[in-house]
Parts: sequence; structure tokens; C-alpha cells
Amino acid sequence: MDASERADTEAILEAWAARRLSSPIAVMELLITTGDAERAARCIEEQMGAPGTRRYDELYELLSANREGCARAAAIARRFDESPWPAGAIERIAATRNRFDESVGECEEASVALYSLGNADMLRAATNEVVRKMPS
Repeated sequence: MDASERADTEAILEAWAARRLSSPIAVMELLITTGDAERAARCIEEQMGAPGTRRYDELYELLSANREGCARAAAIARRFDESPWPAGAIERIAATRNRFDESVGECEEASVALYSLGNADMLRAATNEVVRKMPS
């Protein structure tokens, strides 16, 4: 992990520890930053042994319980980061559509919202929360 990535992962974990990020969003951000569920897990593991960091167990358990979905979410995020974008607007629209179509095939829940970590129950709960907050 290079210095920039380490700084980014530390900032994510710091924001999570300060309760500025929810656990699913923190895991999603780690997946996007590291590009890999195993590397994201190692970032959390590094924090787990320090005194007063028991709460990191919660974050690690969330990632572990959704490991397969996390791996799929990371693959979806990489798909959008690694492929070059075409120059023309029409071609970019087609490329975006194709990437989303591929993402649905990879993991329907994560293609809708990476923070669902591929878990249908988490996606449903987040969607219900958004709907409850919308004005009627």
C-alpha cells in the first residue's frame, strides 16, 4: 500500500471511528480505496489490536459477514476505475450503460448501491430509510 492509499484508508477509518461514516459506508469506501476486500480487511485488522479499538471488531465482522458481496462490490468499483472512457458523449453513455449492465450480472444489490455490500437486506433497509426521510 502506498503512502497516499494509506492516508486515505486512515482518513476513512478515522471518520468512521468519529461516527461521521456508517459502517457500511466505511467498508464501501475502503473497498473503493483499496480495490480489494482482503486489503480492506487488513486495514481494519491493523486497527483492531490497539487499546480502545474494540469497536473495529464491529467493522471487521460486517466485512467478514459480507465477504463475497464485498469482493463483488470491489470488482464493480474497479470496473468503473480501470477502464478508459471513450472521448465522445454517445460512446461514454454506451460505455456507462455497459458497465452497469455488467455490474448487475456481477451482483444485483451492489450494482444498485455499493454500500449494500451485496446484501439484499442491507439494501432494503437503506432504501426504506431514504423513503422514510422523503417528504410525503
